[in-house]
Amino acid sequence: MKELTCPEEIVNMFAEANGYEELIPVLAKLPFTFKRLLKVAKMSNILRSKAWRMLGELYPEIKRGNWSLEVNRGIVTQKGEQKL
Repeated sequence: MKELTCPEEIVNMFAEANGYEELIPVLAKLPFTFKRLLKVAKMSNILRSKAWRMLGELYPEIKRGNWSLEVNRGIVTQKGEQKL
């Protein structure tokens, strides 16, 4: 299993996206928060895809295979075998 270090800027983007995702169920239970909920969900998706894109530019091998990020450690880990 291969591990790559992730820059702090990208880790912060993933942490912010995770924070937005945790806010979604809270907003879903409150009345009159539908527009805010949509905005939060959109920001989460945008941040997460931008962070993965930046990681792909930094480490081109990430574009192939199944990878996961450990936000606490700032490490990207490969899951399973790479398919060529």
